[in-house]
This record gives sequence, structure tokens and C-alpha cells, in this order.
Amino acid sequence: MADLQALQLPHRIEYIAATVLLEIAQANEHEVLGHFEGQGPGLAKGLCMAEIITEAKCEALRQVFKGAADRQVSAQKSRSSGTVDVDSVVAKLEELTSLLQARVEAHGGQIAQKLRSSLCTFWVMQMQSNTASQKACMKA
Repeated sequence: MADLQALQLPHRIEYIAATVLLEIAQANEHEVLGHFEGQGPGLAKGLCMAEIITEAKCEALRQVFKGAADRQVSAQKSRSSGTVDVDSVVAKLEELTSLLQARVEAHGGQIAQKLRSSLCTFWVMQMQSNTASQKACMKA
């Protein structure tokens, strides 16, 4: 979350990105993780294409999502080998949840409207893209 906050994205974008990070952190199956692992970079690219963020911030945001996915893959491997650090997983989930709660409280009823608008923009861009990985993500 610190990496995401360091990007100083607009609050509505940070909220959406934090939501995807939370989904990555909570993914308990490889297929679910794969879906959100693809959604993060797609969100970053869509924001860049819409000229909401710069190319540099796009790359930094993609790295935030990649780092989260890599950590979750490691956690899944640890779980399968029987060596899970439950405290660190719980701490990360609590951190993500508190950030999301703070954003919702700070922006009241406006957040739902902004979130819907941003998500619609994101998905329209996703549908316009012709890459195979994004099509596969949409089918999942």
C-alpha cells in the first residue's frame, strides 16, 4: 500500500487500484489470482490511454500490481508447502481494508458515483483493446 500511496494518484483512482490490490491479496486460487493479476496492469494501461496518468506513473502502477501478485504467488507456494506466515497476511489485509475504509469515509457518497464512472471507462477501454490477454481476462 505504501508503494501505491507514493504514486499520489487521484483519490478515486487510488481507491480502484487499492480494490484490485485487495483482491490480489485475498486470492486463494491460482485462477482467481491470474484474473486480478491481469486486471491490474490493464487498469494502469487504461488510465494511461485515457491520459489520467502519465506513462511513468503507469509503469510504476504496473510494478505495484506485479509486486503484489508476486508476493501472493509466494504466499500460495508457502501455503502449499505448509509454511504460512499468517500474521503478515492478516496485517496486509488489515492495511488494505483500512485504506479502503478511509477513502470511503473521506469521500462519502461521491465515491460510488466516481467508482462507477471510472470502472465504466476502464471496461470500455478494455473492450476496445485487441490483445489476447485482455480478451482472456474478460472471458474469465
